[in-house]
Amino acid sequence: ALSCAKKTVIVGDLKQLPNVVNKEQKEITDEIFSKYNLPNAYRFSDHSLLSTMTELFPDLPKALLKEHYRCHPEIIGFCNQKFYNNELIILTKPRNAVGHNNFEYNGITQKLSFTTAKGENKSAYLIDVALECVSLSRSAYVLLFYVYELKRYCFLQKGKRLLLNPLFYRLAKPQNHCPCGSGAKYRNCCKNDVEKRKKIKMMRYPKMSS
Repeated sequence: ALSCAKKTVIVGDLKQLPNVVNKEQKEITDEIFSKYNLPNAYRFSDHSLLSTMTELFPDLPKALLKEHYRCHPEIIGFCNQKFYNNELIILTKPRNAVGHNNFEYNGITQKLSFTTAKGENKSAYLIDVALECVSLSRSAYVLLFYVYELKRYCFLQKGKRLLLNPLFYRLAKPQNHCPCGSGAKYRNCCKNDVEKRKKIKMMRYPKMSS
């Protein structure tokens, strides 16, 4: 895509955490680059797209996006002093213990004071807010269950079956009716697909090399 563009803007930060590459990927990359004598600037195990462009074209125009709206002032203030030569303009305000500017939290009374979207000033005990969050989570879970059941019913009406999560088949015996609701025996319905799904290895986050 970059080769087709007349002008390109690449946004990034060379002082942020670089891309994470595990030991095996790094060894494969090093072998390929050494074998074909490729320029180091293209080595993705060491470079991001931004650092690649910076190394290949050192004279390209650059601009620092100075206005900062994310971190707590004290956190970004340290980074600003340590890495950015105090060039950043910090526009965040100190947050309270809850982590939001529009909430106030009293640690002694365990009470939250806040302003609603309609501009009403209200307060509530932290435990009540937590219980309300749990209640909303349960409601969302029940709604998800009904949507899933509706989808399964639609599949069955069309003569198809909807493969469930392997946990639903954990106690199913080959001679039992299949948990998917098709009416067929488990061994003649979802069993083979469930066994195949169990063999699929989940992607794991690469370990950092020491």
